[in-house]
Amino acid sequence: MTQFDLGETFRLVIIPFRPFQHLLEVQQQVDCLDCVRKHLSPGGRLILDVFQTDAERMPIPCTCEKCW
Repeated sequence: MTQFDLGETFRLVIIPFRPFQHLLEVQQQVDCLDCVRKHLSPGGRLILDVFQTDAERMPIPCTCEKCW
């Protein structure tokens, strides 16, 4: 997702179902967006699906041994 060359450009690039959020490092995110940009035709569009959760509704991570 961060290093690819399909050898052509597209009018539309879609990244559905939140895989972009699996790129945890900022440089990985920038690399992905750079690759997408290289594959967009002039005036092309990117549709990026992201999810922002309510942090108060997230469970507290388990730190006990049985969770590992």
